[in-house]
Amino acid sequence: MQKARPAEFIGLVAALTAMVAMTIDTMLPALGVMAKELGAAHDNDRQLIILIFFAGLALGTLIFGPISDSTGRKPAIYAGLGFYLVGCLMCFFATSFPMLIFGRFVQGFGAASPRVVSMAMVRDGSKGADMARIMSYVMSVFMLVPIIAPSIGQIVLNFGDWRVIFLGFMVMALLAGLWLALRQEETLAPENRHPFEAAALWESAVAVVRHPVAFGYTIAVGFVFAAFNVYLATCQQIFAEQYAQGSYFALWFGGF
Repeated sequence: MQKARPAEFIGLVAALTAMVAMTIDTMLPALGVMAKELGAAHDNDRQLIILIFFAGLALGTLIFGPISDSTGRKPAIYAGLGFYLVGCLMCFFATSFPMLIFGRFVQGFGAASPRVVSMAMVRDGSKGADMARIMSYVMSVFMLVPIIAPSIGQIVLNFGDWRVIFLGFMVMALLAGLWLALRQEETLAPENRHPFEAAALWESAVAVVRHPVAFGYTIAVGFVFAAFNVYLATCQQIFAEQYAQGSYFALWFGGF
C-alpha cells in the first residue's frame, strides 16, 4: 500500500463525505416515480424516502464513531460501506414501498460511517490551521455535490429506470472502498484506541447535555438541520405539483 499524498487524502475524505449528499440529492427527481411504482398509500409518503435515510444516518453516527475509536478508522468505514451496499441492494430489488423504506434506512445507517469516520481521520493526522485548511477543501466539495446530484438523477430517469440510480450508488461505494484500501494507511494507532463501551457513550452524552454552551449549540444546529431536512423531503413535490416544474426541478434545486 502506498501512502496517499496530502492532495489525494483530501480527495479521498471529500469522496467519503460526499456519499451522503449524493445518496440524498440524486434521489430527489425520482421520488414521485418511485412512490407511484411501488404503491405508496399517499402522495406525501414519498417524503419518507428522504426522512428515513436521515433516521438511519443519525443512528449510524452514534455507533460508527465510537466503533472506529475501538477498531480503527478503516475497519469501521468498511463495515459502514457493507451496510450501505446491502441497503442499495434492498432498494434496487424492492417490490413494495415498505421494503424500499427499510432499504433506505439501512443505506443511511451505513452511509454514516464514511461521513463521520472520515472526519476523525482528518483529526488523527492534523490539527489547528492545517486541519482547518483540509476541512475547508472537503466542505467545498461537499457543497458542490448538491448542485449537480439532482441533475445526475434526472439524466438517469430520462434514459432509464430509477433503480439504475442505486446501481450507481453501489459503484460509488465500491470505488471509495477500493481507494481507501489501496491508498490510505490506518490513521489511528493501536495505542490510541479504547474499547467500545455503552457506559462511556452515555457519560459523554450526559456531559454534553450538562454543558450549557455545548447543549445550546446542539439544539440550535438541530433546529437548523430539521428545517433543512423538511426542505429536502418536500421540495421535489412542491416544484413538481404546485409549480408544474417537475422536468426542471434539478435546475431549480441547483440554483437555490
